[in-house]
Order: sequence, then C-alpha cells, then structure tokens
Amino acid sequence: MAGSFPDVPGFRFEYDRDGSVMQASGGTVSVTSMQYLNDESSSGADMGTGYTGIAWPEIRTVTGLFLYGQHGVNYNDQATIKTSPNTTNGYDGTWTTVGTLQENINATDFNIPTYCRQIVPDTTTRNGISLWNLPNITGIQIYPVYQGGWTAKAIHIYGTIPLTSNPSRLVLCDSSGTPTTNGAYFDFGNAARATAASIPFRIKNNSSVSTAQSITVAMQALYDSSPTFSSNHDFDFGGGWVKTANIGDLGPGAITPVYQFRRNTPAGAAVGPWQGRVTAVPAFMT
Repeated sequence: MAGSFPDVPGFRFEYDRDGSVMQASGGTVSVTSMQYLNDESSSGADMGTGYTGIAWPEIRTVTGLFLYGQHGVNYNDQATIKTSPNTTNGYDGTWTTVGTLQENINATDFNIPTYCRQIVPDTTTRNGISLWNLPNITGIQIYPVYQGGWTAKAIHIYGTIPLTSNPSRLVLCDSSGTPTTNGAYFDFGNAARATAASIPFRIKNNSSVSTAQSITVAMQALYDSSPTFSSNHDFDFGGGWVKTANIGDLGPGAITPVYQFRRNTPAGAAVGPWQGRVTAVPAFMT
C-alpha cells in the first residue's frame, strides 16, 4: 500500500503519448486535450454530445477506470461502457456493452479530487477508481448521460499491456529484471519533509529483433498546477544524481544495470498529493 492511499490497480495507460487515438462527437480529440484528461490538473475538454471512444495500438487488459466530469448541476449519472477487440480508431470495429461506470460529476469544483487515488467496491459507487476485468481489448467507449452538457476533467484507465501484444517497446522492470505490472511501483507513498528515498529499477528492450537507439529516461509531471515537486525527483544512472539522461542503446532482449529513482523532499515542501511518471523513450527502433 502506497502511503495513505491504496495501490492503483495497474499502470495508468499513457494514452496521451503512446500512439492511442481518441474520438468524441465524431471528431478526433487533440493530443493537448488528451493530456488534460489523463493528468490531474483542473483543465478538461468539451466532449460534445456523443460517446468518447479510445483505441490503443495493441491488445490490452483494463483493470481500473476513473471518470470525472462537470455538468451544469450535480447528477448521480452512470456512463455506459463498451469495449472492442478490434477497433483501430475508437469507433470502428465490434463493440460489446460490459457495464456502467459512475461519472463522478461535480457542478462547481473543477479540480481533480484526491479520490482519484481511492478504490471503490463496485463500478457504480462514487468517489474512486472502480475495478474491472476487461482482457484482450483494443479500445473502450464511454457513453455518459448528457444532462446540461459534459466537460470531462479526467479519464484515467488502468491496466496491463501483455508483453506479447507490442514486442517492439521498452518495459520498466524491478531490480531483479522482472517487468513491473504494479502501477504503484514508483509511488513513494507518504513523503515526510526533509527526507529522501529511492526506488531501484531497470529497463528492458522487449523486442527480440530490434535495437532501441538513443534512449532518454526522464520523469514527466502529471499535475500542472502549483505546487509541483518535479524538481525534487532525480535519477542515478551510475554517475551521480541527474534529472534526465540518454542511456544509449539497448540491443534485442537486453536489460540495463540497476538504476535509482529518488525523491528528495525539502524541509519546506508543500503538503498535498502529487504524481509523476517515469519514461524511457528511444529515438527509434532498428
């Protein structure tokens, strides 16, 4: 358990940067809007009057969903959820209704609440991430109840990407070299002021045929308001603490030495929840 909050049910899909596409009201949602929906800022996106569809580049398993929006007034609405095993853009393909999801609507508060880190016991309970088991799908559709319009503030999707679904990618591993499926692996939990802690990790090239060229490792903030603690996190790749570094190439199936990801919380740090994500991005795969 990561501090005061339970562990999330998987990694939060990085659909704003992993090649996924999103549709709303018959049009493609911009990358900027997708970033707003997948972070924890007060920014959102007007999703129009139809469903929202997301398609990712490979087969995945969804293990958790969190939806937060803003209507003209408060409602206890529940969005219909559909999934597809073969969609390529969020609206084509075959779709099956799999249940309903509490919308977590608030009429006045545009900030993403702390309950985006809490787990609720079922899919229709308010104020938390609901647990799902939706294996072997390439996309999901969300049909909210449009009463007074719908502006989405957060669409968080948790789950796993099977190693066989997209072989030509980098995967984050624990210190033993085992790929991590625990979305809380890089969560430091409750961080006391004037303390430091580090988490060991490795990076593996999941491809058996391609070399990952010129890999950049960094941390990306998921919250764009004040306070931000990005400056209080860094890495050690074997030569001292840095904010980011190019670790070179990884051949097919190769794995790095053990690196360290550190938080160094200052004595005067603001109190509040905050998250970031560790990224390892090759310039190209050859």
